[in-house]
Amino acid sequence: MFKKIIFIIILSSMVASCASGIAARKLMYRDHKTALFTLEEDEFSKKERAVLGAPFLHPIRNTTEENWKAILGNLRFKKESTVGNMIYPIFSEEELNDLARNIATAIKKVRNDQVLIVVSKFNDIKGVVSKDHRTTFAIFKNKDGINLIFRELHAGMPEVDATNYYEWSRIPDLFILKNFEIFRVEEEDYIRFAKSDDFENRLWILIDPEIVDSLEYTPRLFLEPEMELKDKDGNIEKKSNGKLPKSEAIINRDLD
Repeated sequence: MFKKIIFIIILSSMVASCASGIAARKLMYRDHKTALFTLEEDEFSKKERAVLGAPFLHPIRNTTEENWKAILGNLRFKKESTVGNMIYPIFSEEELNDLARNIATAIKKVRNDQVLIVVSKFNDIKGVVSKDHRTTFAIFKNKDGINLIFRELHAGMPEVDATNYYEWSRIPDLFILKNFEIFRVEEEDYIRFAKSDDFENRLWILIDPEIVDSLEYTPRLFLEPEMELKDKDGNIEKKSNGKLPKSEAIINRDLD
């Protein structure tokens, strides 16, 4: 038994030392619903580093909790389908407050050769049968401004024990060169999208640091998502807010 334990420890150490990509991140902070990591610039490929615009310009010392609430709180994403599109806030209001506070603290500690990786676990409904979902993204600053690269947006975790940190914090690699997801961040006045080979990556947004202090979080008038309904030819027929109960909208979001 003792030999088996020693073998497991040695094996785990070897795996950790050989980890690359997102698996090589280092934990900075975690609680029961949020985990923040640093990831070294060297963990990206040479081509990825060129696209990312390394070396980075951390720390972003002048960003506050209020800045991050305004940056994150006004972001929305769209999930498209054949019958219509659903547009959701990326972060729930309850999720947003703690996340903005933690990011404002963490980003000041990130070195010039690191990016900040954020994992946020949440439950929109908190019902008896409702489940946790996950949003993951990277934050860094380069010559183009403040960068946010989203990897997951309200992703389901069907095979994950949401009470086990070691399971819910295990996330996929970032899409740096290509974006294959059906989710898209919606356009906002204060963001623009990064480009790879002249094509927009709609999960990678850029923000001008000069306008951050002028941004304000806009409280939400509706808890329900916005809907875009399509006609028989696939054209957007109408938009509406608050016409679908939130619980039903969340179910529709989670369907493939």
